[in-house]
Amino acid sequence: MSPIVLQVLCIISFPSTYNETKGRYLEKLATVNGKAKAPSPFRSKVDAKFNKEEILNHWNSTLDKYDARIHNWSDKNLDKVLLPHPLLGKMMVRELLHFTYFHTDHHRLGIYKKTIELNPE
Repeated sequence: MSPIVLQVLCIISFPSTYNETKGRYLEKLATVNGKAKAPSPFRSKVDAKFNKEEILNHWNSTLDKYDARIHNWSDKNLDKVLLPHPLLGKMMVRELLHFTYFHTDHHRLGIYKKTIELNPE
C-alpha cells in the first residue's frame, strides 16, 4: 500500500510541522473553551503550598533529563514512534517536542505577565 493510503487508513501518520502541531492544539483547545485540564497526576492540590527553590530545582533537573533523552533519539526515529497526548491523541515524538516547546513557552509567558502584575514599576 502507498503511504497516502496507509495514512488515510490511520495505520501510519506523517509528522506535522511546528505550526501544524500548534494549530491542531489551538483548535482542540477551542473545543474545551480554552480550559484543557492536565491529567490528575499533574494537577496541584487545592491550597497547596509551593517552595520556590524546590520548584526551580525540580524544573532544572527535569529539563536536564529531558534534554539528555531527546539527544538519544535519531532524527529518523522522532517520526517513527507514536505516543498518547490527553487532548491531541496519538502524536509522533517530533510533534510532542513541538508541543512541549510552545506549551512551556505559554506557561513562561503567563509567569512573566503575572510577575509584571505583582511588581509594577
